[in-house]
Amino acid sequence: MKALFFSISLLAITHLFAQTTKRKKIFPAINGIWELVTVKSVSADSSVSYPYGEHPFGNMLLMQDGNYSVQIYSASRTKIISGNKSTATPEENIMMVKGSNAHYGKYELDIKSQVIIFKPEHAFFPNWEGQELKQSFVLEGNMLTYSSSASTFGANKSVVIWKMK
Repeated sequence: MKALFFSISLLAITHLFAQTTKRKKIFPAINGIWELVTVKSVSADSSVSYPYGEHPFGNMLLMQDGNYSVQIYSASRTKIISGNKSTATPEENIMMVKGSNAHYGKYELDIKSQVIIFKPEHAFFPNWEGQELKQSFVLEGNMLTYSSSASTFGANKSVVIWKMK
């Protein structure tokens, strides 16, 4: 009986160690500062558009403690003529709103399912606040790609590609 208990305990410890080792391999690889490569919107008919242009700017910070921050900006944004946000023209306001996105809060990784879950505390797009944004992800070398149906532009799917800084 003691041998059976010992074997089961050893098996459980080995399983936990394997899970911890697997986790340690991905967490250090995903934590850090990421530079935005591109954001693609894919429509139901599979057509692709680039809502922030083909070469947008942005950063994503994924911290080991589970906090995150994302900022995305269109490369084609122009300066506000008046130099004052409160006196921007309607067209300038549209450009600012459509040309940027940001959110921050907590995140979790479901390594087995290859899903990153963003839990925005605050977001430029207020509909995301308090939600769980589940994104399928692929981590290849220093490139992180995630995709989701949670698009602020009404696309069927959004694909975001980041490169580790």
